[in-house]
Amino acid sequence: MINKIFVVTGTRYSTDVEIWHTRTDLFHNIIGIYSTKKHADEIAEQIGRSRESNYFPESIDVEEYELIEGTYYLQDERKH
Repeated sequence: MINKIFVVTGTRYSTDVEIWHTRTDLFHNIIGIYSTKKHADEIAEQIGRSRESNYFPESIDVEEYELIEGTYYLQDERKH
């Protein structure tokens, strides 16, 4: 059983140009779930550097979750 998981998240944008206006949609996504922080950090760095990913580089984040009694909790949430 994996006691910790690392979730890579980020905000992606999509822009559509139409006749009368330009529409931009923002999506906050879970990009991936990884069993090691090293792997999650590598993916986050690659996406942050990619010009073709449509993610805002400053929005890419790695969140650590810990398994407690059958449920994964965000590390910062347990401390409050």
